Amino acid sequence: MSSENLYFVGAHFGGQSQLSRFKKEGIWELGWQGNEKNKQYIKMASLLNKIEPGDPIIIKSTFTKKYNLPFNNPNNNYYSVMRLSARGKVIENIGDGHTLKVEWEENFNPKDWYFYTSRETMWQVKRDTTLHEINDLINFALNDQEQNYQIYLKEQSNYVATNEEVKEVSLDNFYVWYEEHKDVLLPKAKEGAKENRKLQEDFLKDWPLEKLSSMTLDDYVIGKGAENNSLCYQLEFGKYSNLFLGIKGGSSGKFGIYWHNIKEQYCGPNNQIIPETEVEKYFNNLKSELIEILNAGIKGDFESKFFNKDGQANSFYNRPNVLTKLLCAYSPKGMYSGINMNKFHKEVFDKLYEVKGRGGVYKQNLDLTKIISEAIPELDSELLGYPLWEYRNFITGETEDEVVNNKSEFINEYSNTLINEKNIIFRGAPGTGKTFLSNQIASDIVSNGRTDKIEELDSEESERICFVQFHPSYDYSDFVEGLRPKIDKQGNMGFKLENGIFKQFVLKAIENYENGKKSHEEQQKEADTKNKILSYLDEVNLGEDVFEISSGNKFYVESFSEETIEINIPGNAISKAVTLKVKKLKDILEAGVNFKKGKDINEYFSSHRRQEDSYYFALYNKIKNYNLKDSNADAVESVKPFIFIIDEINRGEISKIFGELFFSIDPSYRGNKQGVYTQYANMHDEDEPKFYIPKNIYIIGTMNDIDRSVDTFDFAMRRRFTFIEISAEDSANAMGLNSKVHDQMLRLNEAIITIGNLSTDYQIGASYFREIDIEESRDECPIWNHKLKPLLRDYFRGEANAISKVTQIESRYFNEG
Repeated sequence: MSSENLYFVGAHFGGQSQLSRFKKEGIWELGWQGNEKNKQYIKMASLLNKIEPGDPIIIKSTFTKKYNLPFNNPNNNYYSVMRLSARGKVIENIGDGHTLKVEWEENFNPKDWYFYTSRETMWQVKRDTTLHEINDLINFALNDQEQNYQIYLKEQSNYVATNEEVKEVSLDNFYVWYEEHKDVLLPKAKEGAKENRKLQEDFLKDWPLEKLSSMTLDDYVIGKGAENNSLCYQLEFGKYSNLFLGIKGGSSGKFGIYWHNIKEQYCGPNNQIIPETEVEKYFNNLKSELIEILNAGIKGDFESKFFNKDGQANSFYNRPNVLTKLLCAYSPKGMYSGINMNKFHKEVFDKLYEVKGRGGVYKQNLDLTKIISEAIPELDSELLGYPLWEYRNFITGETEDEVVNNKSEFINEYSNTLINEKNIIFRGAPGTGKTFLSNQIASDIVSNGRTDKIEELDSEESERICFVQFHPSYDYSDFVEGLRPKIDKQGNMGFKLENGIFKQFVLKAIENYENGKKSHEEQQKEADTKNKILSYLDEVNLGEDVFEISSGNKFYVESFSEETIEINIPGNAISKAVTLKVKKLKDILEAGVNFKKGKDINEYFSSHRRQEDSYYFALYNKIKNYNLKDSNADAVESVKPFIFIIDEINRGEISKIFGELFFSIDPSYRGNKQGVYTQYANMHDEDEPKFYIPKNIYIIGTMNDIDRSVDTFDFAMRRRFTFIEISAEDSANAMGLNSKVHDQMLRLNEAIITIGNLSTDYQIGASYFREIDIEESRDECPIWNHKLKPLLRDYFRGEANAISKVTQIESRYFNEG
């Protein structure tokens, strides 16, 4: 097939793909009926009118891909892809400004063209002797010639997709995104569906639809009565909190009525008090509205007045999180997916499928579920909610369910606080167990709720917790990066840039975060390549086996780790010691290019020529033909949380320690788009990206309120943390003190306030009293003599009546009056 004019056209309007209909009816339509005055239509219609019988026409869709590409993608770029879905020949141009009659090829196999694409609904292509891209595309589309990817990869900077292209929302783009990530998405969706089926079964037994008619106010309302059994409490916080979708957050007013514990009155959606005489009538009207809109939604009756967009006929129309959850629970299987489409509906869901009449996000949910389930049969309503949620997060940058499974049940109540806030600081009096609590929370989260005991973690979980204690001499070089003295084998002193403890930990989290976003196949390939490198190096006689570069210079591998390879070059007058990166060597091996010399490497990776390229090339030549005996079968990983604990965070000079990372640790600036150049960035490799804090890093700090250094705590840093006070009483409950010891601690703390005239900041926590019996005798009281009494003397140091105060508190401690 050949022609001077080739037309690539879209096949999506009215919220659906028209491909099957076009092929069945032997036509192609532009759409836009009734909108002929639109400027965009006029532009396309002028092109449509030029199409003549005999012109070839191809239906295409354009999207972006990062994974599962037919060529290597070492830089993890997104590239534009144009899928050719149908090919035909125009038989007649009807002349109505909308329709062509087309003879579609019956046996055409869809195929993908990369790099040079268009997103226009209609794209006319003519042969051009000056542009190889156009001629290549025509030969690929009409003559089935294979695309030569290497030509385009040499010019890859011209073809890397823009952020707007990557985040363009359409059903076609969703389908491709799902296929790229289904290895991760589908197992999680199935796991959630299994849990949902059991929860739904129990829910329908506990709360059958007919029970709603006889439901009392206390049965329904949150905040009063048997709250653990009320419908609202169970849906938001209790047994059914994870049924289809979570609805935590916001005001309790989302249920229409709730009991305000402080005002001790019933309130409505905007916290307005409902007069006591009107409460019963108000609730009965609310209950009727809920039953009416549920019955209409279960039938899919969106013409009902209850689904009018103004919400005046039914207040639950404007409560999409609650209503969607209940529609999913009560409706027959296959109708609704477990996702609230009201949030980001303009940015995401309206671009997938827009509903202009009645029904709003509820009809949108039902219709989208049907459309997507027909296009991807494995994604029925039970499974679709999770992929749609993750796609929404991908487009918007939201990450509520990205790192920690929102269906996890944590042991400690503060674990969810850390997950939501990203950075927290426990503050309180000495001995309140802040460090102990931090370790509990970290263990709880990394084990996904299995245990809160750090000694019960396995080695992989333990490695995702890091602990550091700040002190006055702690600085940026300890925490982020700095120059460290180093003596080489010849005894020469020099300095080497080394990462600090925080940066080392964050780099591990980044590796996990980025790997967890890749497909099963890509992770396996990368793990096998890394395993191949390390296995080869294991067989090298370190410091003995000779390697040689093209110039004849010899070098030796002195040592290696999973991140670096240290080589020694005796004949190099400039530098005898060079550090190579395992990651870069891995990228070179995965590129799929037969490099002939070191220069080829920097040209391929678009970098400046460096001395190291020759040494990378020499190792590449040795390793590329090395036969790996065992594949790394356990390579695939998911995104996991990493917890960094900073004990006594206020004792260090915060601004000096964190430096430019003030910006990066802010929860709203997490992610690789918000990277920063560190203080020593000029000493990094030129191709090293900006440093950033990934979304799977969580930071816990602890601080004593009475420490003098509290006042110096940086206010810019304060804004980036959520502060949680741990009182002495909180610590006693958390550590399970026996009742007698608990009473003794309470007497001591009461005396510190009443006798010592100090604030609660000076009370003493339960850590001082753990695992001891009550001290009743002054003759046997090691805790009092060696810990408490010296601490109290420090409290009152310099006061004229210090001895008297300590003596009186001592009497109260031993319950002597």
